[in-house]
Amino acid sequence: MAIRKHVELVGDKVVGYVDFGTGLDDDGLPEAANACVFMIVGINVRFKMPVGYFLIDSLTGAERAELAKQCIEKLASVKAEVVSLTFDGASSNFTMARCLGAQLRVDCEQISSSFVNPADDAKNVYIILDACHMIKLIRNSLANLSYIVDAEGKHIKWAYIVALEALQRSEGLRLGNKLTKVHVQWEKQKMKVRYAAQALSSSVADALDFCENVLKLPQFRGASATSKFVRVFDHLFDLFNSRNPFARSYKAPLRKQNEACWKPFFAYTQAYIKGLRDPAGRPVLEGLKKTGFVGFLICMASTEKMFDELVGQGKLKYLLTHKLSQDHAENFFGSVRGRGGYNNNPTAAQFMAAYKRLLVQTEVTSSSSGNCTKDMVSILNATTVVAQVDATSALTDMRRSSILEPHDDHDYTHPENLSAVVVAVVPYIAGFVVRQVCKTTTCEECIAALYSDELVPLVEQKNRGGLVSPSKDVIGLCEAVEKGLRRLQIECGTLQAVNSQSKHLVLEVLRLSVEEKWFQKLEQHILDLDPLDNHIYSLCKKVAELYVKIRIHHMTKERNREIIKERVRPVLSRMIIFKHQ
Repeated sequence: MAIRKHVELVGDKVVGYVDFGTGLDDDGLPEAANACVFMIVGINVRFKMPVGYFLIDSLTGAERAELAKQCIEKLASVKAEVVSLTFDGASSNFTMARCLGAQLRVDCEQISSSFVNPADDAKNVYIILDACHMIKLIRNSLANLSYIVDAEGKHIKWAYIVALEALQRSEGLRLGNKLTKVHVQWEKQKMKVRYAAQALSSSVADALDFCENVLKLPQFRGASATSKFVRVFDHLFDLFNSRNPFARSYKAPLRKQNEACWKPFFAYTQAYIKGLRDPAGRPVLEGLKKTGFVGFLICMASTEKMFDELVGQGKLKYLLTHKLSQDHAENFFGSVRGRGGYNNNPTAAQFMAAYKRLLVQTEVTSSSSGNCTKDMVSILNATTVVAQVDATSALTDMRRSSILEPHDDHDYTHPENLSAVVVAVVPYIAGFVVRQVCKTTTCEECIAALYSDELVPLVEQKNRGGLVSPSKDVIGLCEAVEKGLRRLQIECGTLQAVNSQSKHLVLEVLRLSVEEKWFQKLEQHILDLDPLDNHIYSLCKKVAELYVKIRIHHMTKERNREIIKERVRPVLSRMIIFKHQ
């Protein structure tokens, strides 16, 4: 953890210089710029605890190896067995592993991803490279190289992911993924794991396949190799991030019952990675961008041997791989920063005080969105009534009565003529609408009218067994709302005006439902009910209102991204921290 170079008098001692806990008071010691923390995490019990820290300026691989060896020996003296050592992809960490006795060179016939336990010669300690750091390095390698060639000679390109983000941004809707401009402009926030994991996710792979095979868009021709690459590393990342004993598929813990699934996948992935080559024709495992690929190979080798030793011999029922990650140390660092008012650049004295406090008292959780915990007290807002009146009166009476009325059947650039991408995404959103409407609907016949046995294309592409396929009536209703919202976006200009006119849009959709005869199968059903209890009307109203709410919420998020054209805060913040100021 980076700390600020700062010396100060604490009691009768000057703090802020390099300190290895030996009591050495040398005038020649430099100021500390980092804190090296050792933390243990129980794999058979639910606990984690920092066991030591060192204030350092820098450490060589040999020095790190000696500290790690002493830590393992001291833990063994209190009957705690160390089975793995986790670190990131820094070159000094690879040197440390080599000094400990591991052989992490991939050009060898067999990777030796373990070393002899210094406290017990009969046992091994396995090397694990943090999966979160590795997935970021994989993303960086793919983006920095113009392309990667797989074993079949097909090109894997980051440009396809950039094209997908541009397509979704131009259409105003996403093909069931979280890809945004921030994900493709990753250089300014390269430390954020979620941006790398979301860019290399199965949902992005599904969207690429959908654009190539269903929509047949020319800019995605040949994207199948890229989607395969993305899907392989997404599944691999999930396998190294399992944290729930009851999870399924690739997020399930490693146990004997699913050994026949994940071990063949490991073998397939190892062969797949070894077959990848850079634009110069050199294997990626021998290039300058090899760390992420090498790291995953080491993780697979260590995890498989660790499973055989712990689960295979009956010491554990299953292995949760998230316990082998560095997330626990990262969360602890967040708690340290939280002790100082979410100060991301503490001094050595502040770090020491926070460390001791967290070790003996209740942990302070780190904030995910701000510098303090949000309370439940609402702020009394005062808005300008005149501005609201002006925004409402911006639409003429003619516009009020014709939000859904077509202007020109041959105007194909008009928002009413939905593109193929939008037509594919609307049913996907409609499926979520159906699921939410069913929660507030008690009539079984009305609920049945919302579903369809026939899967729409995007739902079929992304379905893993939990998605909902809406009926044609729901899709038609949602498409009508989408057309109205797009027209309002153009005519109103501001989101505030669009929101104020959304209720009027819902009313127009309800009037249109009579002409379109949506939910016609329920006409006989409503004859058995009270005349004032029209289930068709209430069903259309629920669907339209929820769809409008979802879309306006999405519009506000997209608008916020447009407001911040260039994010400089993360870059400048990290620059300050790395300068130790």
